[in-house]
Amino acid sequence: MTQSAPTPPYRMTFLAHSPELVDQMKLALRGRFEQMSYESVDFDNGPAKARACLEAGSEVILCHGGTGEAIRRTIGHSVVAIDRTDMDVIKTLRRAKQLSDQVILAAFREERHDLEEMESILNMRIHHISYKSNAALATAVQRAYDQGLRVLVGGGVSKRYIEGLGGTGFVIRPSEHSIRLALDHAAAIARQKREESMRHADLVAIFTQLQEGVLCIDAEERLVFSNPLAFRMLGLPLDAPEEALPPFFGPLGLKDVLRTMSPRPDNVADMAGESFVVRSFPLTMHGNLRCAVAFFRDVPSLQKINRKIGEELYVKGFVARTGIDDILGKSRPMTEVKEKIRRFAGVEAAVLISGETGTGKELVAHALHRESPRRRMPFVAVNFASLAPNLIESELFGYEDGAFTGAKRGGKMGLFEMADQGTLFLDEIGEISHEMQLRLLRILEAREVMRVGGSRIFSVNVRIISASHQPLLELVRNGRFRLDLYYRLATLKLELPPLRERSEDILLILRRLLHRHGKPESVISPDMLTTLRGRAWPGNIRELLAFVESYLILLDRPEADPALFHSLLHESERPAGRNGKSPPDWNPSRPLKENLEAARVHFTRQAVEHYGGDKQLAALKLGISYTTLWRTLKEQAPGPY
Repeated sequence: MTQSAPTPPYRMTFLAHSPELVDQMKLALRGRFEQMSYESVDFDNGPAKARACLEAGSEVILCHGGTGEAIRRTIGHSVVAIDRTDMDVIKTLRRAKQLSDQVILAAFREERHDLEEMESILNMRIHHISYKSNAALATAVQRAYDQGLRVLVGGGVSKRYIEGLGGTGFVIRPSEHSIRLALDHAAAIARQKREESMRHADLVAIFTQLQEGVLCIDAEERLVFSNPLAFRMLGLPLDAPEEALPPFFGPLGLKDVLRTMSPRPDNVADMAGESFVVRSFPLTMHGNLRCAVAFFRDVPSLQKINRKIGEELYVKGFVARTGIDDILGKSRPMTEVKEKIRRFAGVEAAVLISGETGTGKELVAHALHRESPRRRMPFVAVNFASLAPNLIESELFGYEDGAFTGAKRGGKMGLFEMADQGTLFLDEIGEISHEMQLRLLRILEAREVMRVGGSRIFSVNVRIISASHQPLLELVRNGRFRLDLYYRLATLKLELPPLRERSEDILLILRRLLHRHGKPESVISPDMLTTLRGRAWPGNIRELLAFVESYLILLDRPEADPALFHSLLHESERPAGRNGKSPPDWNPSRPLKENLEAARVHFTRQAVEHYGGDKQLAALKLGISYTTLWRTLKEQAPGPY
């Protein structure tokens, strides 16, 4: 097993205000592995020396007393002040009492001691002086000396002052236990700094490889790190001086982040003649060093990424599956439809496809995309009739992580984002609520989407194709559809003819079905074809194919079976509700509640068909909400009757 290399000793500097403290530190270092340097300081030059030592390679500064407190307050990090306890003071006062019962105690202004208790314990008079600068300390010592006091207890600086006047000074020495605790704390700081330094090096290595520009500054707006791409994006040479960067700190949001210590999500900034999308947020380094970092990318490269995502979505199956050649029909109405598809496909305008249920509106939408310049980009379809009303918003626009109960972790991309650079097909557009109509109108006008629960705005470039079996203008007249949204959706209009208006196409439509079942055309006799062409087919192509497929499945011979054909035809024509199902009878073996539920489902479906599939009108006439109607339509009658 390979052993890891031993950890190099931590590099520390002890800034001491007296030789006695150096001796005390050396005593406490016995058996330890810290690499200690020693520097002599006074109250005023301590912070400057500490900063110089850190810049020269020391990982942690140790200090003591008032000088140490001044250093700690000024530097703010990588400094450990050795505790000076009341017991340390009492021990030193006891030594000083051997010379006088009247002793000066010099303490930094923030130090607090219980002088009355100390005087009581030691049976001596303590004259306390406090200071916050070298000059204040010198003045206070001089004043005490002039009052006849000749013995002083304090730090190395105050000791030099009193002895310079002819008195005697005693330095308060920390206990070995206090020094060792300080050394442990210093070692922990040094270890943390090394770990952060390694992480910093890893981050810089990662940032160097990012396809985004990165700039990080500290609270004093000094550059902490950057990557080469940031300089290139900002039009600067790689060896540009740091002085060239501050003009960009404001546009990148770094100053705002330092001021508020809160992130700024995707913002657009104009710099160096280019537009950038910028993300900036606060960062803490070396324990408590406040920083701000910005990631930015030029808009053209983001657009390129969006195109790449669109191409990947295309590969994954968001594609138009049918083209013009897949739309069967040579009748005049269908020839005109195909000609319109060719003309409409080459432009970017929105297209509204109208037509009865089963006329092939989705096939036409696929063909419009497949023939368009966007053919290599995604084709995304949504059918509002099959989507729960409370899901429409999150499906169309997506949502962020935690936007609502049950939201997918990490959020979800909406259909508008999926269709970016491609086509979005909105089927049964007449089913959406007024609130959703307004939201959709705003997005079509601004070409921008915001996810549910989000704050970021996504620009989208989507061609809209919509379809409805309900006449939208009639919905507009009835106040159930916005006129302004109608004009947005119906720049170009394409109406599909019902099957009864192009009955000559029926045999052409059926040939593919016959081939799939391995049947010759002869299984449909001329009389049968005449019958098929003479029917109204309210369900259009969908109804025709369903009927003929049932005939082909039940056909057990290679030639036409008129008896089977007419039997199935008669069965489909016998009296029933508009939905082709007889009203359910009362079933005495089931509870009343289930009988009533079956009737409720049946009559709700019957109402929808009576009003031509207009669910909103059906709900209004039934006196129930649209949501209740939608849920009812999804239910199944409980058991056979």
